[in-house]
Amino acid sequence: AVAVAIAMLAFVRPPIVRRLHSGPTLQHGGAALIGKSGLVLERVTSHTGRVKLNGEVWSARTVDESTVVEPGNKVGVAEIDGATAVVYPLG
Repeated sequence: AVAVAIAMLAFVRPPIVRRLHSGPTLQHGGAALIGKSGLVLERVTSHTGRVKLNGEVWSARTVDESTVVEPGNKVGVAEIDGATAVVYPLG
């Protein structure tokens, strides 16, 4: 019985563990917001702004210097830079 248990651990367990851990890599934190859309709460410029993303309020700035997005407009998230969402206007 002991030999069968050892054989099961050696030959059956590794493929099962490998299969359980082979799922897709989940993004978490700020990386999970890239590509998502949000709502502008305070005017967003290339330096300052506030947006609501996934139910949370984030500091934000626009991708380029010339873009300004007014409150009430939708934005997309290009990247997360620390605690700041770098956004672009949608529509």
